[in-house]
Amino acid sequence: MPESLGLEDQVIAALRRITRAIDLHSRLLLKQCGLTSPQLTALIAMQRLQPVTVGRLAREIHLGQATVTGILGRLEARELIVRTRGSRDRRSVLVELTEAGADLL
Repeated sequence: MPESLGLEDQVIAALRRITRAIDLHSRLLLKQCGLTSPQLTALIAMQRLQPVTVGRLAREIHLGQATVTGILGRLEARELIVRTRGSRDRRSVLVELTEAGADLL
């Protein structure tokens, strides 16, 4: 990075390079296994924590609960996860990998 740039401009340039690298990696991941980075992150966390509530999963992967709900909907449509209502608290939703989800990981 040219030193003639101010510190703020150097930081902005570095962030742009990081963002570009993440975008390229995400596209490669999508092409290779049909998953986005957030979907893969959710699957990996679920494997470690299952069964896990949607709220805890959201906290673990640092995303909003509404965002995670959307991710889970797409994963469920591909039959990689299953969502079930809690037996003690019907408001609680538990998430687990299916065999297909575990195989994909």
